[in-house]
Amino acid sequence: MSFIFGDGGYNRDMGAIHKNLSDICPEHFAIWLELFNATLEDTAPTPQAVEFFMTKANRIAKGLQTIMYGRGNKAG
Repeated sequence: MSFIFGDGGYNRDMGAIHKNLSDICPEHFAIWLELFNATLEDTAPTPQAVEFFMTKANRIAKGLQTIMYGRGNKAG
């Protein structure tokens, strides 16, 4: 959770970790975001929590796709 809240506890380079994963394609990000949203809808305490975490998730997906595939690929 430290990565989500930006408290500095997460210190790994997500881009480097994901950059060479050849089995992941851009379409997987949309699927991941849909599943993550469904999970949040079922478990988050408020609609505001869903929105907060989905905003973060979309930003993460966009950043990883830019690192992995270059600009122009978007999730969701």
